[in-house]
Amino acid sequence: MSSVPITEAAPALGIQPADLPDQKALYEAITKYMTANQGRAAKDVEELVQKGFLKPLPPLPSGKRYHLDQRAAVLSILDK
Repeated sequence: MSSVPITEAAPALGIQPADLPDQKALYEAITKYMTANQGRAAKDVEELVQKGFLKPLPPLPSGKRYHLDQRAAVLSILDK
C-alpha cells in the first residue's frame, strides 16, 4: 500500500486541487468532529464527509482511496 500526497496525485487523476480541502480545512473539520463527539476521532475522511464536517470529495479511480492522517491533518491517496 503506497501513499501519495494529494497535491501530487490529484492532477494525474484528473482532480482539481481546488476541489480538495486544504490542510486548514482538514484541521478544522477534525477538531470540530472531535469536539462534537467527546474527543472521539473520525474513523476516516469519509466519516467527516458523511457527518457534514467536510464537503464531498471528488471520486477516485478504481483501486484508489483517500487516507487521512488526522494527527498531521494531511490527506493522501492510497492504493487499495
